[in-house]
Amino acid sequence: MKPRFTTVALILLIGSLIGGCYKYRISDVQAQFEATGKYSVVVASLDQRQFIVDKTSPDTYVGMVRGFFGNPWNFTTMSGLPFSDDVSQAICNSLSRKGFTAKLVSVKFDLTEEKVRERLLSNKEDRALLVIIRKWESDTYANMNVGYDLILKVIAKDGTILATAQARDEVHVPSNIMAAPVYMSEKEVPNIFKKSIESLLNNPDIVKVLASN
Repeated sequence: MKPRFTTVALILLIGSLIGGCYKYRISDVQAQFEATGKYSVVVASLDQRQFIVDKTSPDTYVGMVRGFFGNPWNFTTMSGLPFSDDVSQAICNSLSRKGFTAKLVSVKFDLTEEKVRERLLSNKEDRALLVIIRKWESDTYANMNVGYDLILKVIAKDGTILATAQARDEVHVPSNIMAAPVYMSEKEVPNIFKKSIESLLNNPDIVKVLASN
């Protein structure tokens, strides 16, 4: 059955599709997690989403909002930075609030994981955090679907991988007939992103290695 829109929702939809970025910053998301620390950490995120690697979408891509007839409008980061950098910045900000000295290392999607690890270790900080973005995309029409698959690795100074965690889910948010799709995305996507990052940082193995140095 085709989704039904009220006249108000249709007007909101048309207005919301002017422009191409969400009115939120992933980097502003504040993840809550258990570990605390007083040492230095570097963070990088490697975007391995297939449509980024094959260059069919820009590295700023976060998801799509569909028009009245289901036609997709691609949306990108509000910061204008690669999505991977926004992910890293959110983690850095969250770590800083728990006492860590955290620094972002920006890396391109076409680097190998080995090269990214080398770049992280060259900073000679106490710990390195590497996020592999295997999947992240929101798709909003009458309903909203967000799929993600993220892997977090905590790396010691000598290159040893101390802990690994994965956060993976397919989230379905039912329609709100009085809310245009883009507004539903702006409300729900940050919460889903927060949950994904918290799942990684609160993994028992990750908590254990972050709490010890």
